[in-house]
Amino acid sequence: MKLETFPKTVFLTGATGVLGGSILKDLLQSTSSRIYCLARGKDLVHCQERVRSFLRVYDANGALESAFLSRVIVLWGDVTQDRLGLSKATYAELQSHTDITIHAAANTSLLLKYKRLEPINVQGTGRVIEFCLGTVEKSLSYVSTYTVMGDKTFDNSVRFQETDYDLGQGFKYMNYQRSKFRAEAMVRAAQGRGLKWRIFRPGQIYGDSTTGAYPHSETQVTGLFYDLFKTAMDTRVMPESYIHYDVVPVDYVSRGIVALSAGVENFFDVYHLTNPDAKTFSQVMGLLREIGYHIDLLPEEIYKQRLRRGEITKNGEPYTSTILKAFNLWYFISEISFYVSAMTDCEYTRSKLETLGVTCAPINRKLIETYVHAGIRGGYFPSPSHSDNHNATRAPVDFSANLFSAEGCPT
Repeated sequence: MKLETFPKTVFLTGATGVLGGSILKDLLQSTSSRIYCLARGKDLVHCQERVRSFLRVYDANGALESAFLSRVIVLWGDVTQDRLGLSKATYAELQSHTDITIHAAANTSLLLKYKRLEPINVQGTGRVIEFCLGTVEKSLSYVSTYTVMGDKTFDNSVRFQETDYDLGQGFKYMNYQRSKFRAEAMVRAAQGRGLKWRIFRPGQIYGDSTTGAYPHSETQVTGLFYDLFKTAMDTRVMPESYIHYDVVPVDYVSRGIVALSAGVENFFDVYHLTNPDAKTFSQVMGLLREIGYHIDLLPEEIYKQRLRRGEITKNGEPYTSTILKAFNLWYFISEISFYVSAMTDCEYTRSKLETLGVTCAPINRKLIETYVHAGIRGGYFPSPSHSDNHNATRAPVDFSANLFSAEGCPT
């Protein structure tokens, strides 16, 4: 898919991130644009190498190396600093050249305090908005998250649509979500000053749907959703849950952002880049079981009791992971139940992208197997045979029989 009408010059933040690296790949593949990438690092050479390392994750054979050398300009900067960490001259020159800004830089940790997230997620977005307002086109594609619905995420009466924003949701112990909600508010408010915006709300981003590629070693933030898979494989237990568990390939998200950022007819639109093929958490765990992993699904209260007593183990030893820290926060401090959830509606986005030739791989065994095999090759996931050698006590109840039946899923 070649986008002939795409803006000539792009300013991209977050190129050294899971999504940003894939956006850069798609910009190089699908457009003829010159791309300025803002990156943090020890010096410019370090910044250049960081950007290239993330691109290589998704371009392992180096097919885009020539395009990178001729069309990508890496800038040593930081969205948390005045003028994005650039000199006055560089900042002004960049503004004069930029036709569109894609702001994907963010701290995506779900465990940090708000004051740790605010400098990049909120104040950084404010600085990017000010930058955009100084460009001729004043065009911004802002990467948000579907979790701006806050605690409404766990209300199964809610169907969160692209047109929704403020539902009266709360953000107690949901600091990342709160920071992105606040940033969205800033983007929307800047419309009154001439900002032409598009907002993209991705779901739970996994690797490339074809290759399984994901920057496990390159990123500084643990991939929470991969950590969940690994924890399930290692400990062989997870809570039974009928929340809608999104698994969205990074290539669908990045292709969607690039395709929908072309043209001038769709400003002030919001897009939900979640997987249209909705599955429950228990169904996704069932797909891991199909591949060969032994994972027992425990009733939520039993799982919580084991977690509280430190009985989530691997080979009889206490197990620690990022997702277990998150479970402890959510279960015992914020007192969230993960049994049911809201539904994120993405029909408007799906239909728009379908007309542009962009479709999403369904959440099935083939997709999950692609991610698992890539993770095994990279040394991140254990193989199913290794998981079978685990000596933990089996759960007293096997819930696998009703994972895929309509009767087994509560309303």
